[in-house]
Amino acid sequence: MNMQALFLFCSKVCSSLQQKVGMKFPTSRTCYSLLSFLVPLALPSIVKAQNEEAVPQSVTVASTRDPQWMSYRKAHYTLEWLESYPKPKNFIRLTFQLWPKDLNESTEGVQFELVGEKTRMLLPFEPGLHVTIPKLKEAYEEDAEFRINRRAGTYFFQNTGSIKLNANGVYPVKELRVACNQLLSVLRDGSIKYRLQYIGKDCKGIEFSYPKTMGNPSIFFRDSEGKLTKLDKLIPSSKRSEVGVLYKFPTEADTGEIITETTPLLIGGLFE
Repeated sequence: MNMQALFLFCSKVCSSLQQKVGMKFPTSRTCYSLLSFLVPLALPSIVKAQNEEAVPQSVTVASTRDPQWMSYRKAHYTLEWLESYPKPKNFIRLTFQLWPKDLNESTEGVQFELVGEKTRMLLPFEPGLHVTIPKLKEAYEEDAEFRINRRAGTYFFQNTGSIKLNANGVYPVKELRVACNQLLSVLRDGSIKYRLQYIGKDCKGIEFSYPKTMGNPSIFFRDSEGKLTKLDKLIPSSKRSEVGVLYKFPTEADTGEIITETTPLLIGGLFE
């Protein structure tokens, strides 16, 4: 109730009293008395209502499921498949990644959830919108959904096989070749699509992926004598929001190491 409505209410009360009980006193004085009594009681509500009108209401974007995305059971199956993969895989990691279809769209504030009848958890992002999917029995049984606080159809979502990152940022070339061959084997055996895609191809090098917005990452090759050579050959990545820095394996012995002063989003293989 605002002040004007309160005054009109008091006036009606005074008029009704005069008509029904024949009270002989000035209406204005009675209304003033009533107003003096009621205003302290009503003032907190008036102030609260005015403050609520002045403060803009926050808008919460509901999370949505993209029908083109894989289900949780599919993601769970992929994790199980790699765990049981019988060939060497000690250099391989599996993550899942989102990226916007519109490169001009800001990814600030993007949230990714796993939601089911009983399951509800926020999945934190690693750099580059990579995310680790947990293996949860309950989520599998109810086939929980992946949801994002963006419109459906605006983001890609897929699993990504890559080479494990080293905490110290140093990668011996000899180990990178082994890791590249492991990755090629996993990709070929993972699906008929990739098997056909990589028929007749071999590991020719390594691709270090970085955000396109980063600029020129600091990544070097250090030979057996300690000489540093900067790797600055940038190529477009299959994910348009990223760029790749290439290192091609030598035809002679695999000596030396790669030093990544700028941590890559992921490390993939160059297959030719």
